[in-house]
Amino acid sequence: MRKFHNYVFALALALCVASCGGDSDDDDGNGNGNTGDNTETTVKPDKMGLTVTLNEPGTLVEKIDAAKKYTTASLKVKGKINGTDILFLRDMAGGDEKGKPTNGTLAYLDLSDAQIVKGGRAYLNYQKYDAFVTKDNTIPTGMFFGCVSLIKVYLPNSATKMEGTIFKGCTAIENVYLPSSLNEIEDDPFSESKALKADIANLKRWNDIDMSKRRTIMSEAVTYTYKGKEIKELTVPSGITKLSSNYMLIKGITAVNVPGSVKEIGEQALASVNLKKVTLGNGIEKIGNDAFRWCTRITSLQIPNTVKYIGEGCFRHCTALEELKIPNSVESLGAYAFDECTSLKSLDLSSTRITELWTSTFAECTNLKDLKLPNGLKNIGESALWKATGLKTLTIPASVTYIGDHAFLSCDNMTELHMKSKTAPKYGGDKGSGLGFGGRKIYIYVPKGCKEAYNKSPWNYNNIIEEYK
Repeated sequence: MRKFHNYVFALALALCVASCGGDSDDDDGNGNGNTGDNTETTVKPDKMGLTVTLNEPGTLVEKIDAAKKYTTASLKVKGKINGTDILFLRDMAGGDEKGKPTNGTLAYLDLSDAQIVKGGRAYLNYQKYDAFVTKDNTIPTGMFFGCVSLIKVYLPNSATKMEGTIFKGCTAIENVYLPSSLNEIEDDPFSESKALKADIANLKRWNDIDMSKRRTIMSEAVTYTYKGKEIKELTVPSGITKLSSNYMLIKGITAVNVPGSVKEIGEQALASVNLKKVTLGNGIEKIGNDAFRWCTRITSLQIPNTVKYIGEGCFRHCTALEELKIPNSVESLGAYAFDECTSLKSLDLSSTRITELWTSTFAECTNLKDLKLPNGLKNIGESALWKATGLKTLTIPASVTYIGDHAFLSCDNMTELHMKSKTAPKYGGDKGSGLGFGGRKIYIYVPKGCKEAYNKSPWNYNNIIEEYK
């Protein structure tokens, strides 16, 4: 099962918490504190606070006087609650069943000892969507949608799943405390909650969180904290074997350390615009699609010599990446792998086992001046070097038998192409489209005695020179 699909932020932090063992209650502010005390924090009620216990779900309205409905600022609810109760809570917290404002003033809500169960009325009926109803142990979609009074919320300790847009439009929300029981998170629960801090002090097993139903990335406006302190550095616990999709899209995280126990880094797992430093341990074998996409602050990265697979778009939009070492263990490099790596100056692939450069592998690598291709390379894909304007010369290994359409399109400064093969590689482009050099003067150097083999479309640029023995 692919976990954390398009996750995001929560997961990364969770793992951070998973790394916190022992009986100490110390915390260094980097997410390396302890969660072993099993103590759930509760809201400190103010002078207007209420605590109610429900013997049956759907009876919250019977426990709170009508006069207190719109005047209560702090509330703790114990027992089972359903859609009827949530509808009443929404009204108290400033949002009706349509998501429109009410006179509610509820700011501090503690549901840590409550359990959401199936049944009751629809708690939300919004636009053209079907009425929203509760499910057992599920924090439902839009549960607090439009509840503009809410500031702090403790979610039920019994909840195993969070659905989407739970706090959408909660413009005053500042703190949400996530329960340790969670094992599934769906689409962005914190949408439009720009000042939100999500505290993960009670989370103990984030690597088991299923994010497969995620469709959007959690808002980077959300700050993740551990016992109130913002997390800056994430150390993945030793023993974890996979970083699931969207593992660490978390605001504030600038450094992450991945141990050698991790064999696979999932899709978008380390994609974050805030990430500056990544340390990868020996043992990693696969780096998934878009794993480092949008890491616009990373300047250098060392790939372990155990990595065999680098996925599609892996370093796409890593615009600050200047230095990258690819080990000889790498066997596969996906399409768009270095697309828009505009600061990358050189890359040596000569010792790798890569046999194909897929579509736009080095597209818009505008500062790439030195590229060494592997001797076992067979295919160069369509637009593989599109707009690699820094390249002046390029050597194509003798092993290359196929070059795709516009492989060198807009390589405006390239003047020399050195072909090692005695047989001109096949060309897969449309008739007349060529290799992408257009009418520019380009010198094509070929092995001795092979001029005629290259003196045909799309190679016939009238500047073919026999160079090699």
